[in-house]
Amino acid sequence: MKPDSRSPLPPVVFVTAELAPFATSGGLGDVSRALPRALASLGHPVSVVVPLYQSVRRLGVALESAGEVDLPQWGGRFRVFHAPGALAPASLYLIENDAYFDRPSLYGEWGGEYGDNLERFSFFSRAALEAVGALGLPAAIVHGND
Repeated sequence: MKPDSRSPLPPVVFVTAELAPFATSGGLGDVSRALPRALASLGHPVSVVVPLYQSVRRLGVALESAGEVDLPQWGGRFRVFHAPGALAPASLYLIENDAYFDRPSLYGEWGGEYGDNLERFSFFSRAALEAVGALGLPAAIVHGND
């Protein structure tokens, strides 16, 4: 279900690399869960956009296709999924790109970083903004996290 764009409070979209309990390596995941839910409970229409990591799939989160978005400079189209009820009262959307996000860890393995992290999260940032427009998500405020 899309957030209600007729709300008297401004709609907020959170774009974040982590979201507890689905994908987290520290405090960012906890804040990325608590703040959107708190704002939504106050009446703000809130959407959260995160990568569709392997960890989300392992948890068996129920996903519904929300659409496809064209991003030719990043190799064509990508899919966006909605996870109804997973972050209620906020709405959760996930960006799929298996080449970037279907990995055993969020940022790297064995204490290191993936060599393409800059490219991965540049793609995610652009894809999230494109998805907001393509899906018609209401967004007076876009709150980006590292």
